[in-house]
Amino acid sequence: MELDIYDKKILAFLRKDSQMTLKDMEDKIKLKISTIHNRIKKLEQNGIINGYMAVIDYNAIDFPLVAHIMVSFEKSENTPDQLIVAENISKFERVEEVHIIAGEFDILLKVRAKHIEDLGIFVTKELKEVNGVGGTRTLVSLSNVKQYYNEPFITDLVAK
Repeated sequence: MELDIYDKKILAFLRKDSQMTLKDMEDKIKLKISTIHNRIKKLEQNGIINGYMAVIDYNAIDFPLVAHIMVSFEKSENTPDQLIVAENISKFERVEEVHIIAGEFDILLKVRAKHIEDLGIFVTKELKEVNGVGGTRTLVSLSNVKQYYNEPFITDLVAK
């Protein structure tokens, strides 16, 4: 699907506020509500919009600690490739992101924890028990300067 300027504007508005009303978009984009609605449905059907999400204040739900964990893949008979290990790691609820990466380590995780001891238990008792996990290196986030949902950079770039 090729996106025109209106599709890109709709994406930019939804990226900034997924609960923006069609009426508000109509006023800003200068398209009829029915046209905007049809375009959003087409974007969803074509897999460009894959869902909508709430932005959670993790401090309010007692999971303020963010850590990135680099994992070395350790091949064994039960784990023939790192994709299987990454998929097994992704099943932990506290794991927000799992990336297979190039470089010194093989897998990169973003995880949430209640506090440093909670993170330590996850790394030493849960993560290290996953077959195929070799060494790890944990980086604890001291503060969050920017998250992806704060700035719809891609849709702003393509809309220009």
